Amino acid sequence: MKVDVYESKRGKALRLRNDDNCYLLVFQRSNILQAWLSRAQQVEKSSHVDASDEQLTMIPEQILNNEGRIQVLNLRRNSLISRPPSEKSMTPLGYIDDLYRVHSLQVVDLSANQILTFPVQLTLLSQLTQLNLSSNYISSVPKECGDMRRLRYLNLSNNQLDALPDSLSECHGLQSLDISFNQFSQVPNCLFHLALDGWKLAGNNIEKVEQVGDVPVEIVDLRRNILFTSFRMDLENITHLDLRDNSMVSTVHLTNLRFLKVVHCERLQLTSLHLSGDNLTHVYADHNLLDSLVVMPLPEHLQTLSLSFNHFRNLPEWICDCPNLTFLRVNNNNLVKLPERIFSSQSIRSIFAFVNSIEKLPESLEENCLETLILYKNRISSLPKFFFNFMPSVNGRFEIDDDEYSRIREAHGFVDEDNRINGVISSSRQIGHFSTFPVVLPTHVYKNIHLSEQIEGLIVANSAVWSTLEMDDLKTAFHNNRSPIVIAKKIQDQLQSYDYGGNSNILVLRKMKPQMTFNDFNGSSSRGESAMSELMAGPSDRKPLYFSSMMSTPGTSGTSSGYRSMKEPSERGAEKEIHPRIDEELVLALPAMILPDFHPSPPVPASRHRTPSPPPPPLPLSTPPAESSEHEEINIHSSTNTTGYTLSINRIYSSTNTVSTSRRHFNETRDLLSKSLKLSPPSNVTFNI
Repeated sequence: MKVDVYESKRGKALRLRNDDNCYLLVFQRSNILQAWLSRAQQVEKSSHVDASDEQLTMIPEQILNNEGRIQVLNLRRNSLISRPPSEKSMTPLGYIDDLYRVHSLQVVDLSANQILTFPVQLTLLSQLTQLNLSSNYISSVPKECGDMRRLRYLNLSNNQLDALPDSLSECHGLQSLDISFNQFSQVPNCLFHLALDGWKLAGNNIEKVEQVGDVPVEIVDLRRNILFTSFRMDLENITHLDLRDNSMVSTVHLTNLRFLKVVHCERLQLTSLHLSGDNLTHVYADHNLLDSLVVMPLPEHLQTLSLSFNHFRNLPEWICDCPNLTFLRVNNNNLVKLPERIFSSQSIRSIFAFVNSIEKLPESLEENCLETLILYKNRISSLPKFFFNFMPSVNGRFEIDDDEYSRIREAHGFVDEDNRINGVISSSRQIGHFSTFPVVLPTHVYKNIHLSEQIEGLIVANSAVWSTLEMDDLKTAFHNNRSPIVIAKKIQDQLQSYDYGGNSNILVLRKMKPQMTFNDFNGSSSRGESAMSELMAGPSDRKPLYFSSMMSTPGTSGTSSGYRSMKEPSERGAEKEIHPRIDEELVLALPAMILPDFHPSPPVPASRHRTPSPPPPPLPLSTPPAESSEHEEINIHSSTNTTGYTLSINRIYSSTNTVSTSRRHFNETRDLLSKSLKLSPPSNVTFNI
């Protein structure tokens, strides 16, 4: 009974009313009225008990002993169970079955507990109108449910049901029955005999709707089932139909549904969609493979048409004749033009046609009601003088793939019509949601990506970047800048230029220029092992190796010749002039940067007379590089304070040189060495973040 203060003809009165009766109590003194009002409100509040999230394993005695006052009882998200079959005694009290003692109960919420079987004793509550048993582990419903004649709302979603008793059709007052996210393979027969506000069948294993006839149902939700490739339905009274996320459906023919108003066909594999236009008001067919849409007769009541992410090249002309169409979304298609008459419509207010191949707009337009026209990322070179290009704000949306959806269902979770998990969160991998564990995990999704030699770097970003920007924009920002910081900033600037004001997370990894290694270097090969052992043999086994090169640009003095000769005693005692060569079996010992932990100590060679050798022929160039005073010296030498050979690069820059010239000369030097010594990039990859 509800209590409040009512202004009657005799002054302020205390009003007590329920569904059937109303009482007015008039008091001579206002303070007595307030005292009665306070006491009555306390009594009224005591009829509602909220014991949710209390980690209860048994129902408190205070609830079970309060037989005549509690009407609404909330026991959601506890660990309550039914009385085990082996326990025949009625003591101790505290099981769910003992709630039948509270005869005044009208609303009971037992969702998200540990209930394994349907509490049969609850069917004895003659006043019960609402019962919520969702998110439990119930596998069957007893036939005694037909005795709950006053029941109006029954929620059995997210359980393990595969059938319902026919006796449930005897609950003639039942208005809402939710059996979504269970294991039904077909529509239960009792649904065809109940006057429900809708069929809530999402998240089951239904393949088709077989029974036909005049069924008193208007709303049907078949999201995330396993419907056949060709879908038809003969329930003539349907006004709202939801077929989203049935990945095997390719054809939908619903021309027989004359009363259909709203249809959802997003994220299917649709190639053919036929609808009746008698009462059609909203069509959502995004993320499909459609290139045409058939609606007969002309949908005069159509208000919203959403066909984004399809394969349309041209829109149907009948769109221009819809007198009530106000919103048109056709972005991310292959449109080459928009119908000219669409700009003469007296109803269309918003057109979203970005990311297409539209080349031009009509020059002469009649007066229209257009308020928003979004055309970015098309091929339009010029706009009419009175046109403006509005940029929309785009919100990224998290799409749940089949594998992740299977994991969510195995963890006893569900997904609502807005792709929110358990109706709370849109992402199944996020920290800070302990109450939804293990449905929502505080872990990352790991994916292995093979990096080939052609990959220059990586861009890791949140969904806002990928849903707003195109790959061409990202490629341009990446290739035109070398610094990862600059690349990330460019991407962020482009994102904000499209009027995006939300959070953006961008991580850019840029591969550095790989260091040169030797082709014949292979630590596991027999040849490499023999060369290594030969190198470590010592001065009596091996002569030291010398190689030095002085690189400069053309036009400098002749002292830049890159090779020197060595003389060693011949068999007759005379000195024999030889040209130094690179022994391919020992080249692995040269770059100490490749083997930082191995530095064999070669002997210090004796001083010998050396005469310069003839310079090598110049490398052919298509265009001679500009003159520069920059010098680069690449020496491979032995060191007395380090054990082994090291590779050093000494650069001498003139103050007049530019960085670009220095980099070009260094690249030419590297290419010359690479060709002369058979060098190649290493197999490992180094990134600069």
